[in-house]
Amino acid sequence: MDSSPQQGASKVILLSAQALVLIGAALLVYWPSFRAPFQFDDFASIVSNKYIQLADLSPSSLVRAALQDFRQNRPLSNLTFAINYYFSKDKTFSYHLVNFLVLVFTALGVWLFLKKFFSFLKFDPSRAGLAAWLSALVWVVHPVNIQAVTYVVQRHSSLAGAFSVWSLYFYHLAQERKNPRPLFYILCGFFCLMAMLSKENAAVLPAIIFLYGLYFFDGFSGGWLARSRKWVLALALFYVLAAWVVFRPSMIGRGAFDFSKIWFTGWQKFITGPRTMVWYFFLTFFPIPQHLSVVHDYPASKSLFHPWTTAVCIMVVLTAAASAVWLARSCKIFSFCVVWYLGNLLIESMPLPIDLVNEQRLYLASLAIIVPAVAWPVFKAGKAMTAAAMVLPAAAFLGFFSHERNLVWRSWDSLWRDAVKKSPDSAMSWKSYCAVFSEQNQCRTAMTACARAEQLGGRNFTTSYVLGRCHLSTARLELAEKELSDAIKLAPPEKNINHIAYNLAQAYNKNGDFENSARWCAALISVEPANVLARLLLAHNLLSLQKDQEYLEQMKSILKMAPKDVEVRKELALAFAQRGRCQESWSLIENFKIGTDDLKKISSLCPKQE
Repeated sequence: MDSSPQQGASKVILLSAQALVLIGAALLVYWPSFRAPFQFDDFASIVSNKYIQLADLSPSSLVRAALQDFRQNRPLSNLTFAINYYFSKDKTFSYHLVNFLVLVFTALGVWLFLKKFFSFLKFDPSRAGLAAWLSALVWVVHPVNIQAVTYVVQRHSSLAGAFSVWSLYFYHLAQERKNPRPLFYILCGFFCLMAMLSKENAAVLPAIIFLYGLYFFDGFSGGWLARSRKWVLALALFYVLAAWVVFRPSMIGRGAFDFSKIWFTGWQKFITGPRTMVWYFFLTFFPIPQHLSVVHDYPASKSLFHPWTTAVCIMVVLTAAASAVWLARSCKIFSFCVVWYLGNLLIESMPLPIDLVNEQRLYLASLAIIVPAVAWPVFKAGKAMTAAAMVLPAAAFLGFFSHERNLVWRSWDSLWRDAVKKSPDSAMSWKSYCAVFSEQNQCRTAMTACARAEQLGGRNFTTSYVLGRCHLSTARLELAEKELSDAIKLAPPEKNINHIAYNLAQAYNKNGDFENSARWCAALISVEPANVLARLLLAHNLLSLQKDQEYLEQMKSILKMAPKDVEVRKELALAFAQRGRCQESWSLIENFKIGTDDLKKISSLCPKQE
């Protein structure tokens, strides 16, 4: 009896079970993250980003959301945020769900790619699948991925990582066949493009794919450079064009402006890069909770010997790179792992005006450490199950750490309390902690935290806005006006400042400056004609300025926008009654439930005819 159908069915069952365990493990780890609120840059990039706040899904709206007037280089991930916002507004569940699906998509790609890769290298077929699956399992539960997944705005990193893995997978499928299918090359190119449209650091992907082909399919055999001349020229042309696009004058100007606001120079960022690469290596091996934070108070290198570890780490990185070149033929796996690790950290280690360290940068780079650490015992152990018994407890520990870390992300207070504790000299930590206290109406504490943030990092949009709101809530109106005005001046170009304008209009109104309050309301209404709160505040300003007719017209326009708003009807009805327009007054409140006291007021002015 032919057993091949049974073997085929068993294989499908095994693969399905492995996929379910992989997805289930990820779900257990990231389940707490689905309730996490927006954090820090999420507000600037999503909540108050005017470009992604779509009113419709027309092509012009989608293009504008993606390109954002060419202020960014990440159109694809920007577009996903815009679509998320269109359907969910500021409800975070759907954002976290998309990020989780991206993680799972990446993990499945890692598993399938490694399975093909190990089989291609002639490892024991019975162990190749196990090594690939265990590697993907450890990677998907590893704590260094949390910031790329739970931190909503870091979808830029996770989406670029997902497309990178699948691009390499389809390149492998195309190369391993004697008669490659054009479809695989097309899919490789498509996913490569999608990765680069998600985040700039994916620009290294074409070079990594090219080197992957040289390592494992060409083998750096004699004459490889001559055979690859066309591809080398194509890569050179690509990077020249990419540099022209990325470093266009507007981006250079923005980069110079950003450097003027941070505490380190481009040279300091450059020489700190090797230190961060070494630090990331140890963080991947020892991702214990004490080492994980949304903000790392990481010191910049002032010179090659300040601190002295700068020179040491530069030598370590240069030695690793030289070893990769020297051993490219004799130790291909080690060499390519070095290329993968350094390549995926390269761009964000360059002298760019971005944070010195961020955990999400390890999203792909960590594979160069995790895969060898997991696969080596699987292939070398006497029994495969012995190796699995060693790896699975490690995966469980990492998953537990990740689950606990995701619990920290579930609230502003817990996340930024953790950040301040671990990075007490970080202006970013204190700035965000200040915002947390403001949201909790603990203004005295918020002011202290904001003062500490400004002491460490100078005045900025966030602290001015938060302090302005606190002063407004505590009736310090002149201070509120000053801080909110400063917040508008300091707001970045893509920032939606409408809510700040409304708060400023409120401050002016409470301070008796009805002219300026009306001016800010009018400015806000010109941008958001349907903003009922701004129109109502404008109407009250007009009334205080004794512009009676304009007040009534504004109230009528509000009623047209919100015909079921009882408070607006009641106010307008009372206004008509006070002016002797009794028929109009009673017509407004017919069939609406009005409070007894309000009915008495209207009746005293306009007795109702029986």
